Amino acid sequence: MTNLVNPDGRWGFKNKRTPFFGYKAHASMDASGIVTSVQILSGNEHEGEHLPELLEQDVRKGHRFTSVVADKGYESIGNRNTIRNHGAKPEIPSRNAGILAKTRFRYRPRKDTFVCPGRKETSGKIPFKGGFLYHFSQTDCQNCPLKTACLGKKETRKRVYLSDRVRDSLQSQRSLRRALHDRKAIERTFGELKQWHGLRRARYRGKWRVAIQVYLTFLVLNAKRIVNLIQGRSSKPVPAS
Repeated sequence: MTNLVNPDGRWGFKNKRTPFFGYKAHASMDASGIVTSVQILSGNEHEGEHLPELLEQDVRKGHRFTSVVADKGYESIGNRNTIRNHGAKPEIPSRNAGILAKTRFRYRPRKDTFVCPGRKETSGKIPFKGGFLYHFSQTDCQNCPLKTACLGKKETRKRVYLSDRVRDSLQSQRSLRRALHDRKAIERTFGELKQWHGLRRARYRGKWRVAIQVYLTFLVLNAKRIVNLIQGRSSKPVPAS
């Protein structure tokens, strides 16, 4: 729906129960806490769909990165491939990673195998539809006392499918946890922007006017961060004067 007073604004959701009308500031940040690129999106646009554009902005500016950390909203095969094409590692939690915890088969990331309820490991894997199909030994399955409850009528051995994105996420869980912990810095940054710099509300009508407000606000924030880095201070938010 278009608002005649603010024609560029759109309805979006902060969460399932909290709608808002306006815009989104979509930003990337380096390890030092400096915001490197910013996009202005309408309220109904999904940030995850604009990740490739944000990375291209960083590349054009000469920024180099070895990994890209983002939350589940950015989780897609396209985004993962885009990050890899830039020579970086995607550090994005998978939406489906928790599903395996509810199954009877346990994945072992270090060995890249599954263990069944009968404590047998998979004997191999084959590529299958954007992932791998892991299979157990036919001999183990046929001699297993649990085969009646585990195998289908036409199955001679059990197979378990695991997509590439879930597999990547599980194999790098330890580093992913560290990366997501570091990612909280950008959440603190947005909290500072809203609390001390007035970015909770758009001051003007029209996307290009809002863009000026956002760019100037991030410019001030970066200036403060640079001063703190030069003086060796921590990254704690500093109230605006």
